[in-house]
Amino acid sequence: MAFLGFILGNVLYTLTFKVIAYFLFIIAGCTILFAPMNICIFIFFLYLGVEGFAKLLSAYNPIIHVGADIFIFSLWSRIGFRLITRQAQIPRQFPPLTLLFIIHFCWFSITILNPYSLSFLASLAGMKLYVTIISLYFFGYALAESIDQVRFFMIPWVIVAFFQTGTSLYQASIGPSSVLSISPYYGYALEKLGNYAFRPFGLTSLPGLPSIFIYLAAPFLIYFIFYSKNFWYALFLAAILPFSGITLFVCQIRSALLKSLFGIFSYFLITLSRFPSLNHKTKKILLMGVPLCIGSLFITGPFLTQQLLKQHADNQRAIERSLTLFDYNNVSQARDGALNRFLTYAKLAPLGAGLSRVGAAAGKFANLNEVDRNFPFTFFSDNLWVELVVDLGLPGTFIYTCILVMIFFYGISNYLRLQNEALKGIYGAILCALIAIFLGAYGAEPLLYNPEGSFFWFFSGVLMRLPSLDQSPTKDDLP
Repeated sequence: MAFLGFILGNVLYTLTFKVIAYFLFIIAGCTILFAPMNICIFIFFLYLGVEGFAKLLSAYNPIIHVGADIFIFSLWSRIGFRLITRQAQIPRQFPPLTLLFIIHFCWFSITILNPYSLSFLASLAGMKLYVTIISLYFFGYALAESIDQVRFFMIPWVIVAFFQTGTSLYQASIGPSSVLSISPYYGYALEKLGNYAFRPFGLTSLPGLPSIFIYLAAPFLIYFIFYSKNFWYALFLAAILPFSGITLFVCQIRSALLKSLFGIFSYFLITLSRFPSLNHKTKKILLMGVPLCIGSLFITGPFLTQQLLKQHADNQRAIERSLTLFDYNNVSQARDGALNRFLTYAKLAPLGAGLSRVGAAAGKFANLNEVDRNFPFTFFSDNLWVELVVDLGLPGTFIYTCILVMIFFYGISNYLRLQNEALKGIYGAILCALIAIFLGAYGAEPLLYNPEGSFFWFFSGVLMRLPSLDQSPTKDDLP
């Protein structure tokens, strides 16, 4: 045993962060081939939580850079293989809105041939935005077979938020040296986005990005506190709240802070509004959960904040910047001009200007954008509908918007019709999280990129499936 321990210790000592990143990627790839589909999705969500970390450690290796897309494509290839070999059959029932999705995919295929396109490769790069991520909707619908299964898919987001919080607070307490010693690529990101006060990276590739994972998981965290059967488990989750709250402030992503507040308080309100109709056991747990959450935030939070401020001088400026969220004049002007850009671009290129002119892909094809003479200026999005009209034109924007409108129409109307209180509890948490993502579409493009895009489309499919699980409320309706 001592010899084995010595060998293992030497192996771990010689492993570099880059080797570990590749090792994690290989494990994820093997999972796709052999694990059940629900396990694959669970691993995929965990992978999204460390994907940015792996990108930086691998110096933005092209394979890891598109790792999430490869993962999803591999899942679809696996399904196709099973259909061809007749190990599986085409389902008789398709999710709601399937026709709209087919129309969207057809229009996207047309936009690839847009005469204004920068190149065929640049157009093909748009698949990750408008085909790959969106296809998770069908996985969500197919795999949401029970409340327990849905809870299973929520767990990795809470796990990732927990680790993002821990690593972020560690980095915030030390400062830039906590990441610069790992890889020079952290320095490049800080030069571009961290010039006011240091923002922790957590396990992501950009400063401040851990706040995205925290706001996504916030309604799920409250759900597990409210609906946990174990007091100590609920107490542990409640103890995470102040740490996550402080992380949101030091990350300085004000939109994430706003969406986190919306997700938590909206779920608080809809849960408390159902209080009279809940059974006795659920009422007892809610009466325990609410004080736990409030006490954790307002008693522990200030003490933890004070300790963090002592650790690094930049944290004071970071928190002050985040507090400008409550300055209406400052926030209202943060994304000014989006409507004017939309109207200008729609008039200039009503059928789209070609894919990869805006958004994350624009950096990859920056040289093509610079030499392009089809348009008198460089396009700028910073808004979901502005990017849609540039990429897909007015027809594609209309189709995409119709999908979103119908998802929320079904989501809200189905919630009001649900009878089972356990189902309403989990349905409400998902709905609040999806609405929080949508709120950010005015000042960003969250539905097009990970992690928000994968989260939104997968759980939209879950939302469409849950009403089929509805049944008359029973005496013991707690999951």
